[in-house]
Amino acid sequence: MIPFDPQEVAQRIMNQPTNQLTGSMTPTTTKPNWGTSSKESSLTPDGTPRKGNLAKPLKPSRFGIKPQGLEGDKDCDVDGFGSAITHLASTANEIPEPMSAKIPSKTAQKKPYMTLSEFKQNAPTAATKTPEKKATHQSKFVEKYKNIPRNSSGYIAKPPTILDTHPFRFLVYNQNITVEAFKKYILMAYKGLLYATNCLKTPSDRAVESRRIELAPKTVEKRNQKTLILDLDETLVHLCDMREKSDVTLQATSDRGDVVNLPIRLRPHVQEFLEKMSKMFEVIVFTAGQDYYANAVIDYLDPDATMVSEVLCRDRCMETRNGFIIKDLRVIGNRDLKDMIIIDNLSHSFGVQIENGFPILEFREDKADVELKHLMGYLQEVAACDDVRTFNKDRLKLAELAKMNEAQLFG
Repeated sequence: MIPFDPQEVAQRIMNQPTNQLTGSMTPTTTKPNWGTSSKESSLTPDGTPRKGNLAKPLKPSRFGIKPQGLEGDKDCDVDGFGSAITHLASTANEIPEPMSAKIPSKTAQKKPYMTLSEFKQNAPTAATKTPEKKATHQSKFVEKYKNIPRNSSGYIAKPPTILDTHPFRFLVYNQNITVEAFKKYILMAYKGLLYATNCLKTPSDRAVESRRIELAPKTVEKRNQKTLILDLDETLVHLCDMREKSDVTLQATSDRGDVVNLPIRLRPHVQEFLEKMSKMFEVIVFTAGQDYYANAVIDYLDPDATMVSEVLCRDRCMETRNGFIIKDLRVIGNRDLKDMIIIDNLSHSFGVQIENGFPILEFREDKADVELKHLMGYLQEVAACDDVRTFNKDRLKLAELAKMNEAQLFG
C-alpha cells in the first residue's frame, strides 16, 4: 500500500486560492472532489490531483473551511478536515476506470468496407432477372413515358409555357422575352383595347375640328405612299429619370423659357428603322409630350429633317374624363384613314381607330430589344396593301383580343 500523509493532503488543500468576492475556494487547474464515489476520487495513488474531476467547491464553515457534502459530519475537527482526510486515505489506492474504455472508438463504430469480391457475391446477378421480368419492366417504362413530348433529338422536351401557346405571341418579336414581361405586355394591350371598345366614346366632330391640322402635300416621290405615325416615348426613345443611365442628354428650352436637360435612352435600331421606313412611308411623329421635348428628340434623331415629315404633340391629342390621352387620327385633315397606320405602346391611344394601330412592346432599358428591327418586315407588307384597316384586322385580330376575358388571356 502506498504511504499516505494526511498532513500533506491538508496542506495542499489549504494552499488553494480564495475568491475575494464570495469567500469560497477557487480551484486553479483541478478541483478537489469531496463526497464523490471511489472511482471519481480527487487524488491518484501517488497523491497528485486527478484531471477532469467534477468536485464541488469548498465553502467556509463555523470551524473553518469545510468541504461541501460534509456539513453534517461531526468528526470534523478545528482544522476542518477530519473525516475528509479519512475518506481520502480509504480511497487512495483505487484507480478509476479510464473514460476511453467506456466510449467505443471511431474505427469500431464504422462498418468495414466491402471488398469487390464480396460485393460481386452479394450483388444480384443478371440471371435473377428472367426474360419475363425484363419484358414487364420494359412495358411499364414505355407505358409511363410514351405520352411525354420529345424534341427532334429524342430527349424529353420542356413543358410548354404561355410563350409557346398564347394566340397573340406573334405581337412580340423578341424570342428571348420572359414570361413575366410578356404577361405584362399582353395585359396592358388587353386593358387598353377593353377600355377602348367598352368605355371610350368617340370624340365629337367639333372636338376633332378644334385640333385638326392640314399636313403639307405629299411630294411626287411619296404621292402613293402610306402614312406611318410613330409614338415617341417608350416606342422610339425612353426619357430617363435621375436614377437611370441615359444614352444622351439633350437640352431644350421650355415654354417658360427655362433650359432643361433631357436624358434619353435610344431604342436599339431606331436610326436604321427611321432611315428605311422613310423610304417606304410618309413618317409622322405623334406624341402626348410637350412640343419642346418632342422637337429636341426629333432634331437629334433626324438632324437633316429628311426622315420625319411632321411632329404632332399634346395639343393635337384628346383627353378623356379619366385622364387617358387619345390620338384620334381624324385630326389629320388631308390624309385618308385607310392609308394610315400608327405604332404605339399604349393600345388605348389609338382606341378610336383600333384597326389602324399596332401595339408595340414598350421600351425602357433593354439593349437587346429587336422590336423595331423585326417590325420593318410587317410594315413592308403594310406599305403594299390596299387598306391598312383590313390588313391589320386580318393579321393582328385586336378586336378578338379585346373580347377575351382574363381567364382566357392566360389560360
